[in-house]
Amino acid sequence: MRHNNIVSAIEWLPEHLFTEEIVEAAVESKEIEVLSHIPGRFLTPERIERIIAGSTESWHSFELRNIPEAYRSGAVCDYATRKKPKNITAVPEAMVTREMAEAVIQNGRGDFDILAFIPERLWDAQLAYLALRSYIYDPYYTDSRTDAVMKTGLILGYVPVEVKTQEFYYGMLDGMKILSTVTDAVVPSRFKTAAYYRKMAEHDLSLVPARFYSYEILHAAVCSTEGKNFITDPQFFKPLSVYLDDMLADRLMEKHPYMFGELPKRFKTPERLVIAIDNSKRETNCYIDEETEQSLLTVEVCKAFIRRNGNCPEFPENVWTREFVDYCMEHGTCFRWFRQMPKKFQTYANTQAAYDYGHHHICDFAKRFITPQMAKECYRERSYARAIPGHFLTEFCRQTGLPEKFYGGETTMLSLKNSRDDYTYCKVGNTCLAFYLKEQYEPSSAHLMMTRSDSKYCTPEKVFDVPVGTFHRTWLEKIVAENDPRFVKPRVDKALKAVQAVCYYGVEKLKDLNRTEIFRNTFMGETIGYCARRRDLTYHSDNCGTLIEGLKFKIRGMAVPVTLAEDMTPYTADMLHRKFGFCYIGMTAFATDYGLDMEKAYTFAQMRQIVREKGHKPSLRNYKRELKQINIIQ
Repeated sequence: MRHNNIVSAIEWLPEHLFTEEIVEAAVESKEIEVLSHIPGRFLTPERIERIIAGSTESWHSFELRNIPEAYRSGAVCDYATRKKPKNITAVPEAMVTREMAEAVIQNGRGDFDILAFIPERLWDAQLAYLALRSYIYDPYYTDSRTDAVMKTGLILGYVPVEVKTQEFYYGMLDGMKILSTVTDAVVPSRFKTAAYYRKMAEHDLSLVPARFYSYEILHAAVCSTEGKNFITDPQFFKPLSVYLDDMLADRLMEKHPYMFGELPKRFKTPERLVIAIDNSKRETNCYIDEETEQSLLTVEVCKAFIRRNGNCPEFPENVWTREFVDYCMEHGTCFRWFRQMPKKFQTYANTQAAYDYGHHHICDFAKRFITPQMAKECYRERSYARAIPGHFLTEFCRQTGLPEKFYGGETTMLSLKNSRDDYTYCKVGNTCLAFYLKEQYEPSSAHLMMTRSDSKYCTPEKVFDVPVGTFHRTWLEKIVAENDPRFVKPRVDKALKAVQAVCYYGVEKLKDLNRTEIFRNTFMGETIGYCARRRDLTYHSDNCGTLIEGLKFKIRGMAVPVTLAEDMTPYTADMLHRKFGFCYIGMTAFATDYGLDMEKAYTFAQMRQIVREKGHKPSLRNYKRELKQINIIQ
């Protein structure tokens, strides 16, 4: 039979076959396990030391009982017990040290029998606590109460009686934090005195018999640093409350403010209620019976509720003064108090502050403090529309000729065209353009409406109200041009045709920036877009601030020649913008003229073929340089 190492070779070797050569080979292997298999007659202190010295990093262990007792030195025994707690059974009692005992306890969890081999002389409170932690409570407590009581009792059975004093059991409660029910189960009855129950009251009132109830018991429970000792349980607090005094009542409110309602009537004072409120961490008004204990709601108590900045009970009317309102404004920044404040104390300042915090406060405003801006915002939010004074709505309808559903929906013409939010409108002089959906959330039911008055003193009349067929690039302009009898297409100088984004737009020059001209496109007198021009190159954008950067990007893109491979690559509008800097307005104009889909991709060859088939269009002239760049035209 072949063996992988010396340990497996000698493990089952009969003792009479061992030789000095085999033993020396085992010693040289530096395997600690060989100490379990070398016969005692071959072991010497020198060989034992060599084996131990050579295997200090080994995870393996050995059987100490295999070493002759005469050779079991303190160092050997210490090493053996650290390697294997069970080896303490083979350590001579006189040689067991404190360090060995601690190592055995820390590494021997679950093996209760080895505790019997720790001499009585070594046991003290700290060693007993270490055993309890290691065997039961570390790294965490998982046993049932019954198992914990059984194991705790078993461990304490090895601890000498003289160690288990009353202070020892107090230490189990305070230092060890062992469950009170477990400790109480193992404490001998001779220690269960009034002093013991005072200590227990700090941890668990439910374990204190009623016959021991006293001021001292209540004091211990109230002043305890323990979070859960059942002082808040009415079945324990009520019989103990006969011992309550002012000091304990104050301390109780500091620790358990929600027990104010459980206090005997003589202790329910405004000053104590302030303590409770100031120490509360929850938004609750359960401290008092608002019907029978209104007298507790003094100004100072009400201020405490305000400071807490949460829910408030209904304050007495006599509390409300201008000074109190100012205090509320400073400390009650969540405005939970605002609803109950008498309206005579409302001002433009405090109503605006309440509105800024939450629009729902508008429901409590006196009508005179609701501004047009508030009314518009809240009407759009629908939930608070009932609070809007009616005259705002009737005046809006009279001035615009629009239904009241459009109230608060004013926007710019550019936003109306691009965002298409339901029930929005824009004003152009005495004209209103309004967009809405006949069926909510259904774009196919979109309508565009126009109203106009001849002057601000005349009632506006409806000019048209027509459905929107499709949302193409010029949908709004086209509907206005076809349905407004007063609309006249603007005449633009031929030199500015490339600057005019759409034939319905007027063009106005705004300024010159170095070598670049900045223009705005207008529709019905309103700005609808911008254009930057440098010589024969233009760049359109809805945002004036992006014109120069967009034009520079386009100049860089136009400087790169198109390769033959790119001629057959399908391009989307986004790809053309990224590669050549083309503006979307120009691409949309070209796509509209030649029936292309802005969402699809086309090769340059396909676009050339479409241009040949459909012939000359305005965009061919306006964007000649761009189209030459990508070989659409020559």
